[in-house]
This record gives sequence, structure tokens and C-alpha cells, in this order.
Amino acid sequence: MYNPLVEIKNIHKSFGPLEVLKGVDFSVNQGEVVCLIGKSGSGKSTLLRCINLLETPDSGMIHVFGEDVLSIKDVNQFRKRVGMCFQQFNLFANYSVIDNCIMPQLKVLKVSKQKATETALYYLEKVGMQEFANADVRRLSGGQKQRVAIARALCMQPEIMLFDEPTSALDPEMVNEILA
Repeated sequence: MYNPLVEIKNIHKSFGPLEVLKGVDFSVNQGEVVCLIGKSGSGKSTLLRCINLLETPDSGMIHVFGEDVLSIKDVNQFRKRVGMCFQQFNLFANYSVIDNCIMPQLKVLKVSKQKATETALYYLEKVGMQEFANADVRRLSGGQKQRVAIARALCMQPEIMLFDEPTSALDPEMVNEILA
């Protein structure tokens, strides 16, 4: 029997009296790219945060890799396999571009600094940011920060990537490059 990579059933999530997720159902199979489209405040980010256990749904079921996410004991092990790129970048302001991409690999994946640097440079090149490797992230434009955040997430080489509006700060030409 074939199991979806991600399966969501009857997810509900409220913040006080505001019900944001109202019985959401969908599944994602291996190799599929799924986009959630909706107006601001419709629950897209909340759903992604529930999948990655940054929020806990009030009810429903979330299975990722065939595993009940809501009963996972080691959240950090799970998050090694499920990457997340946030709408607000969440870069470390006191680190350079390359250090933003290296540090998570050293701390979480426990790879050597040389391996982490090679991986970081590879993904920075993929998003057109290799020439900014030593730049201070505080001096980057919004689009540049978004590309660094995408590279950082990809450096972790997750099996699944969750993107929360990954192209919102990019110009149309860069959107096509990032999507490619």
C-alpha cells in the first residue's frame, strides 16, 4: 500500500476565538510540489507551522514519512528531515552570510567546518549569493536576505522543504531563478 509523504486530515487550529484552520485535508506524494494559495490571514503559515511542530493543532492528524507528527518525542530529529524557510528570513544578524549557512550544519548535522563551508558555497551559488558570502546580513536587501534564508535551509539537505512565501521579497526575474 502506498502512503503519502505528508498527510493532513481534519486539522483545526484556533487562536482564542479566531478559528484559523477549519478541517484542512490534503496529502503530498513523493516528488510533488504543492502550493497553498489564499488571502492573507487564511491560515497558510499556520498550517506550515503545524506540520513542522512550531504550532500544535487543536485537533486532527498530521503524518509525515508515515509517522504521526503529533506524537513525536524528539522534535529536533524530526526537524532535521523537514526544512523550513520562513517569510521573515530569521537570519542571525550577528553572522555573515556564509556563517548563517554554516552554523546550523555544525550544530545540528555535526558535519566538519570544511564540509559545511563547501555545502554553503554550493547553495549560495545556486541562489546567486556566493559573491556575498562574507557580507554582513544586516546590509542585504530583502530579496538578498530571502535568498540567503533559502540557501541556509537547503544546506541542511532536508527530505521535505516547507516554504512560507519564499518569493515575497524578490523581483520577478529572481522569482523565476529561485523557482528553477
